[in-house]
Amino acid sequence: MRAAIRDTELYFDIDGPGLVPDGPVMRERPVGFAIHGGPGGDHSGFKPGYAALTQAMQVVYFDHRGQGRSARGDPDRWTLDENVEDMEALRRHLGCGPIVSIGTSYGGMVAMAHAARYPDAVSHLVLVVTAAHGGFIPRAQQILAERGTPEQQAICAKVWSGGFEDEAELKRYYRIMGPLYAARHDPAKAEDGLARAIHSPEALNRALQAGRLPPPLRPAAGTGADRSADADPGRRQGLDLPAGILRGDPCADPRLASRGRRGIEPFDARRCAGAAVRRDHRLRGRGLSAMATEIERKSLVAGEGWRSAALGPGLRLRQGYLPNGGDAATPVVRVRLAGADGFLTIKGPGLLSRAEFEYPIPAAEAEAMLATLCAQPVLEKTRTRVAHGGLVWEVDVFAGHLAGLVLAEVELASADQPFARPDWAGAEVTGDKRYQNNALARASAMPGPGPAPSP
Repeated sequence: MRAAIRDTELYFDIDGPGLVPDGPVMRERPVGFAIHGGPGGDHSGFKPGYAALTQAMQVVYFDHRGQGRSARGDPDRWTLDENVEDMEALRRHLGCGPIVSIGTSYGGMVAMAHAARYPDAVSHLVLVVTAAHGGFIPRAQQILAERGTPEQQAICAKVWSGGFEDEAELKRYYRIMGPLYAARHDPAKAEDGLARAIHSPEALNRALQAGRLPPPLRPAAGTGADRSADADPGRRQGLDLPAGILRGDPCADPRLASRGRRGIEPFDARRCAGAAVRRDHRLRGRGLSAMATEIERKSLVAGEGWRSAALGPGLRLRQGYLPNGGDAATPVVRVRLAGADGFLTIKGPGLLSRAEFEYPIPAAEAEAMLATLCAQPVLEKTRTRVAHGGLVWEVDVFAGHLAGLVLAEVELASADQPFARPDWAGAEVTGDKRYQNNALARASAMPGPGPAPSP
């Protein structure tokens, strides 16, 4: 079945009765929305596994725009924000009241964003092996380096760079990575699922190439499929609804499903009573806030060797800072334009590790803040993502008053995480306050060689 909603056409399917006889009356069952992952997947992976849910509810399956059996439309609108609005439009199109929202992987990001934006449309929220933001990527890279085979590590380079050439190559990725996706991998069953599924590599590539997975909560500047839209791309509202997190993917860190999301508690799936989705865990407070800890190491760059491992073209960044007196113990407020996307970021004190809150803002507002509120001059640089040792480094080539300065950063899952330093990484400057971006913005020229001067 197909629904013409908004500017697209979504494919959907319904399993199970909505009304069931109960003695002399007909009783209405709850409606569950099964939200698939990717980006670039479809709903078929839920079948026949989710059939058991029809003992307790009517299940609605659907494919996101640009994916599966849904219409393709404008690729620029294959974003998390559009997926949220499409899902709500489909709920209204079907005449559903509050739904049981069941989101898996990237679908969990869509489910959280939808619940934050439309809390009255959701009765229960079930999150399956997902994350509240895009910050799961460094942890996934670490797990891959620790557990992955050379073949698995090689195919994942396609993920980080958004470089899948066709559907066959994306299916090959799932075939190779199957043992890391499931604790009890069954290649024969997996092959049947791969054959049934419609994979859309264009949607996945666009999400990764544009950096649209919600930043490391720093997990958003914004998967899901939109770094420009974290788990709440719209209004941030307080939530009070039954919620649960199902975990079990050994390739993901279950802590990331609730990190930065106060009030969401993981639960053991074995506690589920039959197929009913009833949980005592609740989302409270301000809703889905964008908070996490940023842990990164920073080095000077020596030479041009990093260019051969670049994962695509660089992204132009312009960023400025609200004046804070230059006090390293004072939180920093940063305004950034990353290409055509704007972000507002608040960072706590610290060098190696510090708290970070990041929110998408309209590009026009970011431009206005850079021009009227931020100290001048603003920083200008081009950021290129570079693969090395199972991690992705970010190399920043500065322009303007810092022309000639090149820095490299790598984000880690923990302060003591081991990592391989590339040959082109020069002296480490993580502990040198002169190389913090807010300090560079105040500097009249790039720092000179040698240790930082004493305070």
